[in-house]
Amino acid sequence: MLQALLDATPARVVVADREHRFLFVNREILAFLHAPAEKVIGRYLRDVLGPAYQAAYQPLHAQIFDHGQSVQREGWVDYPFHGRLYVQENFLPHAPDGGPVVAVFVFIRDLTELKTREAELSAQLQQLQEAEALKSAIFDHALAAMVSSDAEGRVVAFNPAAERMFGHAREAVLGRAVSQVCFPERLRGLQRAGLQALRLGQPLPQLGQRIELQALHADGHEFPVEIVFWRTQVGSDDFYTATMVDLTERQAAAAEIARQRDALRQGEKLSAMGSLLAGVAHELNNPLAIVMGRSSLLRDKAAGSEWADDAQRIHEAAERCGRIVRTFLDMARQRPAVRQAVALNELVRGAADLLKYSLLNQGIALELGLAADLPMLWADADRLGQVVLNLMVNAQQALAPAAAGAGQDSSAPNLGASPAPSHRRLRIETGTA
Repeated sequence: MLQALLDATPARVVVADREHRFLFVNREILAFLHAPAEKVIGRYLRDVLGPAYQAAYQPLHAQIFDHGQSVQREGWVDYPFHGRLYVQENFLPHAPDGGPVVAVFVFIRDLTELKTREAELSAQLQQLQEAEALKSAIFDHALAAMVSSDAEGRVVAFNPAAERMFGHAREAVLGRAVSQVCFPERLRGLQRAGLQALRLGQPLPQLGQRIELQALHADGHEFPVEIVFWRTQVGSDDFYTATMVDLTERQAAAAEIARQRDALRQGEKLSAMGSLLAGVAHELNNPLAIVMGRSSLLRDKAAGSEWADDAQRIHEAAERCGRIVRTFLDMARQRPAVRQAVALNELVRGAADLLKYSLLNQGIALELGLAADLPMLWADADRLGQVVLNLMVNAQQALAPAAAGAGQDSSAPNLGASPAPSHRRLRIETGTA
C-alpha cells in the first residue's frame, strides 16, 4: 500500500543514503528520468542527475546527515535532458530509533509551469499597469476637458482640465449627474433622453460627432464648448466619455476677424470713395475757376447797383466751393510729410466747410471764433488739417445723440429738406496760448 501511495503521488519521491545513492524512487522520478528502476536504484546521485546537481546538493549534506535538520529549498535547478526547471524540494532526515541519520527522504514538486505562468501574469500585470499609468497620464495632462460617466450618467472620472474649465474639484463631482455638473438646466433633458435611448439599444447619431453646446461654469455663467461623445464597454458595463474644448476664445477670435474683415472692406470702400472724390474735385476745379472769375467780373460791373449783393453772394459761394475742393484734394493726396508755413484759420475754415451741411442736418449750430492775429505755423498742412477735421468730427459725434434724441435722425441725410432746428452749438476757437 505504501508503494502504491508513493507511486500515485504527483510529487517526485526519492530516498537516498549518506553516500548519495538512490535507495528508492517513485514512478514520477522514473518517468522524469526516462529510465527503469534498475538503472536508478543503487546508483549515485552524480551518475543519474549529473555533477551540477551533485554540487548543488552537497552543501545540504552536513545539515541533513550530521545535524539531522529538515531542509526546504525552492528555485531554479539545472537538470540533464530537461534544462532549467523551477522546483520545490523538501529534505527529511531519517534516523531509526534516535540513532544517526542513515537516509534522507526527498519530496520534489515541479513548479516550472506555475512559475512560468506566474511570470507571464506578472509581465501582463506590469504591462497593464504601465498602460494604465500611460492612459492616466494622458487623461490627467490632456488639454481638453474629459469627463466620463457610467450608464446612469454619474461622473466617474473628471480630469484636471475639466476642473479648470468648469470650476469644480474632482472630489466634489464624483457620483453626481454629468448634466447637473456641466450643462445648464434647459439642456439637461437632452442628455437624459440620450442615455435612455442608449439603454434601450437605440442608435444615437451624436456618438463620435462634433457638437457645439452651451456649458455651465460653477459660478453660473455659460460658455460655448465643442463636445465629442464616445462609448466604452468594460465587461458588461457601459461608460460614456465626453471630450470638451472651450470655444470662447475661438469664437471671440472669429468675431474679431469678421470685424476686421468688415473694417477692411469699409476701408477699401472709403479708399475708393476718396479716389472718386479726388477725381470729382479735380473735375470741379475748372468750372469753379470760371465761376469765381465770372463772379468777380460781375461783382465789379454791378458795383453800386442793386445786383451788387447778389454778385457778392455768388462770389462767396464759389470761394467756399473752392475751399471744399482744396480740402478734398489735400485729404486725398498721398505724399510724404512736408513742413511749411501754414495758416491754422484756413485749415479750420476748410474743415468747417466740409462739415457744415452735416452739422446743420443734425441740428448743430457751428460757430467759429478765429483769432485774427495768429502767426503762421511751421507744420504739414495735410496732417494738421486732418487733426482739425478729426477733432470737429469727434465733437459732432458727441453732440449728435442729443440732437437725435430731440427728434432728428442723425444717420439719415436731410436731402431736399430744410436744416433741422439747432438744439446744440459747436464753437471752434483759435488763439494764442
